Amino acid sequence: MTLMELSSSDALSQLITSKPAACVTFSAHWCGPCKASKPQLESLAQEYATKMPMGIVYESDLGDDIHNYQVRAFPTYVLFVQGKESKRVEGVNLAAVKEMMDAVGPTWEQTQGSALGGDGGTASVALSPEQARLQRLAKLGGDNAAATAD
Repeated sequence: MTLMELSSSDALSQLITSKPAACVTFSAHWCGPCKASKPQLESLAQEYATKMPMGIVYESDLGDDIHNYQVRAFPTYVLFVQGKESKRVEGVNLAAVKEMMDAVGPTWEQTQGSALGGDGGTASVALSPEQARLQRLAKLGGDNAAATAD
């Protein structure tokens, strides 16, 4: 997955509501720092392709809808988790964008494919390995005290 160019408010809304986590860059065609940093942003999108989708949307494509996202500077990188803004970075600072995305953890990867426990891959919350083990034991009616006394 590469950097997705989002050409409308609907495309932006679709991305942030259909994925557990997504990083969106709010940019402008006239913005020099935006243009200069786009190759590095594309590399970052390639690096994080299995973790979460990354999109870019230009202010000219959003019109007045850009105000709904409270963008005050270009570029602005916004991390959306479960459809809501989680964090943001204003200005070119791709190291901070990486940190922001790393803080999400394995949310994107853990919701893909079949889940252990047979729920058909509909897990929506990232669990630690210990939490997942305890959840499986609970489904099987196992004794947590005996399971932790290994």
